[in-house]
Amino acid sequence: MAVAAAKSWQSGEGKGLGTRTARSGAVYVTGQVLGSIAILALFAVLARLFSVTNWGLYSIVIAFYTLFGTLGNFTIGTAMRKKLVELNDRAAKRAMLSNAYIATIAISTVLAVAGVAVSGYVAGTLYHQPDLAHVFMLAAALVWFWALFNLTMASLVALDRAKEGAIIDMIYSYVQLAAAPALVLLGYGIMGAVAGLGIGIVVATAIGLLFVTRAVGWPGLHFDLKQTKSILSFAAPVYLSSLVAQGVYSFALLFAAGFVTAAVVGNYNIGYEMGGGVGIILSTTAFVLLPAFSKVALRDSVGAHIGPSLNRSVYYTLLFLAPIVAYIVSVSTPLVFILFSHKYVYAPLYLSLVAVGLAIGVIWNYASTMLLGMGAVRKFLRYQLLAAAIELALLFVLTPIFKIIGMIVGVFIIFQAIMDVIYILEFRRSVSYRPEFGKPARVAAASVLLFALLYAVSSALSFGYIALLTNVALAFIVYPPLLAALSGITAADIEFLRGAFGAGRVAAPLSRILDYTAVFVRR
Repeated sequence: MAVAAAKSWQSGEGKGLGTRTARSGAVYVTGQVLGSIAILALFAVLARLFSVTNWGLYSIVIAFYTLFGTLGNFTIGTAMRKKLVELNDRAAKRAMLSNAYIATIAISTVLAVAGVAVSGYVAGTLYHQPDLAHVFMLAAALVWFWALFNLTMASLVALDRAKEGAIIDMIYSYVQLAAAPALVLLGYGIMGAVAGLGIGIVVATAIGLLFVTRAVGWPGLHFDLKQTKSILSFAAPVYLSSLVAQGVYSFALLFAAGFVTAAVVGNYNIGYEMGGGVGIILSTTAFVLLPAFSKVALRDSVGAHIGPSLNRSVYYTLLFLAPIVAYIVSVSTPLVFILFSHKYVYAPLYLSLVAVGLAIGVIWNYASTMLLGMGAVRKFLRYQLLAAAIELALLFVLTPIFKIIGMIVGVFIIFQAIMDVIYILEFRRSVSYRPEFGKPARVAAASVLLFALLYAVSSALSFGYIALLTNVALAFIVYPPLLAALSGITAADIEFLRGAFGAGRVAAPLSRILDYTAVFVRR
């Protein structure tokens, strides 16, 4: 029966949904990756413009902004990605959005005011930098716009406007890339860098609201207590789990800092930010998959469809993600040195471990998103709390013994593998899920062989900058035949990907890659 369901999923309505979702996901993830490149470039530029001390102070202000932004966001956007796809009527979607914006404005206003109120204490008492109080205040005020921006972007994805969501994310990133360094060069220092962030987010939010209006009409601000309660009841557990996740990662860094020097912590931060690109690919793909998973959950035979949906999501993600990780690890040394200078000698190792570890967690990242799509919010929260407990246990055991390496291996590798197993067991118990390991394992094997070749080339080139370009070319040439030789891809997979990417200028290079891969695939 499961086999029949899988075939039905591949050939019928499920295939159509999968193709549409993959196309939206490809567009959105591409936008996120391009936006992340801009932010990485921004960090590299600011790190060179600022002194080491001012770069550290800027990082503290951004951490403050991120903390209050996480508190003020309240994951209402996640609720929209779940609930908007369940509505067919344009007016009903508009009403849902109206209440979501009212709740977001109310919560983010409270958090922004609180952030402004404590800014003086944080700057003067905690960090002994009273002159930065006004910078902290600006960062706190921007929390209001960040909450609106996140809700708008999530709503666009839920409204099947992933392209528009990607556009506003890139606007936010690239406007900030232009504005922040310009203001620093004009003499505004850290305040200028934060103001540049503000310019980007205000412009992107305004354009995003125009896209939402074009999709469903202007939502307005029409309050409905029952609907607002429904939104918040879904968002609250997800919000708590988000706070748990953010809190543990922040605590991990603070805890590890007690066992190593500040220089090592700085190296780790660079490795984490760069390796976090893998996490961005996973989280943004899951971001797009939630509406599709919600549609799957609406089916009568939900258990029969979850397996094929989850397996295909994991496989197609690894198909592209695994060679990217192989490339990143092979050129981690020149990549770090060219962006942040030769001072950060440990960052390449930390970057490699973070990138590999985050890729290992693909199953549990998507399975947890599937839980949300099924509406099992409280179960999702329980598993997030369990995840936090496991992370803390690994942190307390491994960090005192192995220092920063122990923290990275525990949080980014061992933890990811444990959570994969836990979610597989949960889905096997609840919906008779049968994980497909064969093709993902063959993809992983092809990527390991690719890494071995690319690393050898990097070593032969003395890990110089030329390896960055050489390895890109080799990856495109070598990976497809390796994948085909190990039966990691079939003709049916290639046809699915053709349909997912569609046509057009953006899809043309991908189509050529698929044509090249098809040459090596056995018919």
